Amino acid sequence: MNLDPEREIAELRERTARLEVQFSGMNKRLDELSSYSRQLFDYLSRSGPKLGPKPDDSWYVLPVLFGLLGGLIMLLALYDRDKDMAVKGLILGVITTVVVYAILSFVWLRGV
Repeated sequence: MNLDPEREIAELRERTARLEVQFSGMNKRLDELSSYSRQLFDYLSRSGPKLGPKPDDSWYVLPVLFGLLGGLIMLLALYDRDKDMAVKGLILGVITTVVVYAILSFVWLRGV
């Protein structure tokens, strides 16, 4: 399948032209997206929720006492105000639940 060099060059030029058209279309869409994200940021910074101070660390009592359920409650209650603290509470709830079930399983398997 040995093609004529002139034909190969013509095909490459045609592909290059198609790619240039696609690139210009992508560039236009990227500019539109950038403009939209700038407008959205401005809107959210003006009309965003007025959040209170950082939540108190006493929220960590929920996942310690109630495990996964307490972690989910903490996540739902604090996600808008402090995402990191909310996720840490959920993780603490999962860990607490796993530890409690491990202890209960160990006790049950020993027959005590």
